[in-house]
Amino acid sequence: STTFRAIATDRFGNDGPIAELAVNVLSNQPPTVSLTRGQPPSGPLVNGQNFSLVISAGDDVAVTNVTVIGIGPFGVFTNLPNGNPRVLAFTVPANATPGSLFQFRAQATDSLGQLSSEVTLDLAVTDGSAPG
Repeated sequence: STTFRAIATDRFGNDGPIAELAVNVLSNQPPTVSLTRGQPPSGPLVNGQNFSLVISAGDDVAVTNVTVIGIGPFGVFTNLPNGNPRVLAFTVPANATPGSLFQFRAQATDSLGQLSSEVTLDLAVTDGSAPG
């Protein structure tokens, strides 16, 4: 804790009583980040299918950015300006190789530069093309 002390002096040089204020100081906590599936909520993805992710972050001070990176059948890089919940929408490429894997990673930064733990989300791709 930290104690602040103040004393007032009038124009005649008379001092008033000392006032004290004790303040408990808490250390800055790192932000947290959440990366989950939106639609569909489970199962593998197929060629041409739309899917979404839900991203959000929180902190004891303020989240200044959230970085999302995706690797796999296509690459994604985005930097969001705060931790407000967002839905990121994508479509699996029609030519995605069955058995391939999307991996999405997210990490948040707070206003004092602390980083959250990185979270990952893996999504498998299966063959969704009609037999020919």
